[in-house]
Amino acid sequence: MSAPSESVSANAAVLDWHMNTLRESSNGWRCLPDNENAPGNVPWCVNRPWLNFLHAYVKKEEPIFNEFGIAYMLTGTAPVSNSAPFAPEIAGGENNWVTGLVAHLISLVPNRNSLKALSTDHLNGGHWLMRSDTPYAHIRLPAVNRMEIQGAHSPARNLQ
Repeated sequence: MSAPSESVSANAAVLDWHMNTLRESSNGWRCLPDNENAPGNVPWCVNRPWLNFLHAYVKKEEPIFNEFGIAYMLTGTAPVSNSAPFAPEIAGGENNWVTGLVAHLISLVPNRNSLKALSTDHLNGGHWLMRSDTPYAHIRLPAVNRMEIQGAHSPARNLQ
């Protein structure tokens, strides 16, 4: 229940990672607890398009959605590949892994053509298009500029 704001989590359904409903929803949101297979504390809270996306991802199928999707990950996320959806671990020296990502939102946009102008650089200090060349493309929107959190200088403005 820590993934979104309390206004979302108070009436959200709670699912386990087998997608079994543990608590029903009265607001359409679905929250998933920390994934025991991922390092750190990485709960999610998602709307219907994102739930469909996660179902497809878990089954390694192409996701289908025709509405704007939003997911909350306000406790951050585990290290993850920016380009390869099913990469098992961080490759030595590869700068393509997203690490240290703190509170953020993730969005799905049905019109993939509208995503072409977005940066794919996860080190740009702001939002970026993740997994751009895959069916699992989505936009990551950090709640803060993590380059500033990590002490690096970034021309991007703080998004707080």
